[in-house]
Amino acid sequence: MHLDSLSFIYCYLPFSILLFWAAPARAKRLSLLIISLLFSYLIEARFFWMMLGSLTLDFALIQAMKRSVGTAGRWEFLFLCALGKNCGILFFLVFGPFHGYGTLPIGSVFYTLNSLGYLLDLRRGEADYETSWIDYLLFTSFFSRMYAGPLVRYKEIIPQIKQAAPSLSGMSKGIVLFVTGLSKWIILAQTMLPIYRSLSILESYEHTILSVWTMMVCLAFGVFFGLSAYSDMARGISSIFSVHLPKNFYYPYQARTVTEFLQRFNITVYDFFDRNLSIKLERFPRQAFLAPIIHILLISALMGLWFGPTWNYLCWGLYFGVFILLEKYVYGKILPFIPSIFKRIATFFIVIFSYTLFAGESLSQSLFYLKTMVGITTLPFYNDSILYLLTSNYLFLILCLLFSTSVVDRLDEWLTKRWAGAVDIFKAVFHLALLVVVTAFMV
Repeated sequence: MHLDSLSFIYCYLPFSILLFWAAPARAKRLSLLIISLLFSYLIEARFFWMMLGSLTLDFALIQAMKRSVGTAGRWEFLFLCALGKNCGILFFLVFGPFHGYGTLPIGSVFYTLNSLGYLLDLRRGEADYETSWIDYLLFTSFFSRMYAGPLVRYKEIIPQIKQAAPSLSGMSKGIVLFVTGLSKWIILAQTMLPIYRSLSILESYEHTILSVWTMMVCLAFGVFFGLSAYSDMARGISSIFSVHLPKNFYYPYQARTVTEFLQRFNITVYDFFDRNLSIKLERFPRQAFLAPIIHILLISALMGLWFGPTWNYLCWGLYFGVFILLEKYVYGKILPFIPSIFKRIATFFIVIFSYTLFAGESLSQSLFYLKTMVGITTLPFYNDSILYLLTSNYLFLILCLLFSTSVVDRLDEWLTKRWAGAVDIFKAVFHLALLVVVTAFMV
């Protein structure tokens, strides 16, 4: 049972809503915890006790840290124990017996990073000591966020958890978000990713220039709609239970600079790294200029490694880091004088070229893709196979291009200002119809 399964949509989610609404006011948070823990057990029974044990140990260490405030040596020791334990779990998850991120226990990276981020916020004095085990577990492992986040800070979510109560407006907003995310995954991502896979298994001599371009565009759309779909589903489910999460993606493919792209893509992950990995060299004035450079490259590298511990993903992240440094130190001063449309187009192509690193199983294969895309090849421009593939799926490609921009959102805002009531009715009918269509795709 997963967020995109019929059993979740038509059985588990309605059951969870009924339980939450039926629970007395004092038991709302307990009902949410039961829903979350049961879901975690159903999807990853083998690793359920690892999650519960890890988070309970963190909670115990945090209580000991609270009692040790004012005793610097003891507090630091407990903090380092909790920090080391979570870093050790991340190391085990990345370099242990799991073969790639796709085989990791669902949610393991997210609940560990949530706990790690909270510890670092405590260290900076930016969070209070949580005394409720129930609230701590909900903050770190609320079930909707177990797939793709978003990563949320303690101070952003814990007040909402403590005041969680049924809300019709929150439920309606949540259902719309969930159906939107589900349709992104089922209709768009699940169309783009199979096209990408079918092209990625071709031998090099079977490719054409157009097939490689198509492969990279489909991968770009597949990654974006796949990740943003689960983010929207997470936000939608949370909103149903009166917990509002921030956006994790904000139309990254219409960014005007590479810096802006990285800040719009996996927003909460970028913020997590940016906040917790500051490089300070003030004690060494001659090297102080290196701090922002190291900081940019480190964050960029981690944004790449987020997708897997491979050289290609590392280079994918560093690729963006190099462009960010160029924007900051080389040609950044002329960017304000370039029309936005040209900056958006240039950034989009820079991003598309980056997916040669994302797609390649090795750096040499990525280089082959890149050379083919720019025409340094003896391969033909197209063949009958790629033309058939494109003519069979061009409508989905157009939809992906349209929904990867803010055009629909802006149209919605414009119409809402003029005919709010009619728009609300249309949205309700449209999303009901969309759920029916998505269900038909899933059956």
